[in-house]
Amino acid sequence: MELQELVERSWAIRQAYHDLEVKHHDSKWTVEEDLLALSNDIGNFQRLVMTKQGRY
Repeated sequence: MELQELVERSWAIRQAYHDLEVKHHDSKWTVEEDLLALSNDIGNFQRLVMTKQGRY
């Protein structure tokens, strides 16, 4: 996949999330809320990997 395709796909995914945020919360998330969600997702992923390796 070319870089431009990745950018366009990422933008489309982010727009879909914005639409959901507006639908459920009447506004888009702030940058801070996006970063908090990202850090939570990374932490959850890390736990899954560690669990799979028998280390959590």
